[in-house]
Amino acid sequence: MVLEIKDKSELMIDLAYSSILYDNKIIAEEVYDLENYVDDLYQNIRKKCLENVKNGHLSVDDALTLMKLSALYLESIYINKKVFILLPLART
Repeated sequence: MVLEIKDKSELMIDLAYSSILYDNKIIAEEVYDLENYVDDLYQNIRKKCLENVKNGHLSVDDALTLMKLSALYLESIYINKKVFILLPLART
């Protein structure tokens, strides 16, 4: 799931850039849909990590590492999203 978040994050950045470059609202809507999907993936990772710690299948340190890694990808999405929101303003 962490790799899926990474891949979707990269796709979102590419699509966001394309939506600005081509002034395409359909592509921009796809970015928002992917954002919701990635948010759901992140929540699932957190739940599964906690379940696996509770069941003894995962150490607390490993669970924290997975959650922090997936949170980094989410953070990169939000940073890039802010940049793409400001880009059209800079072009005017």
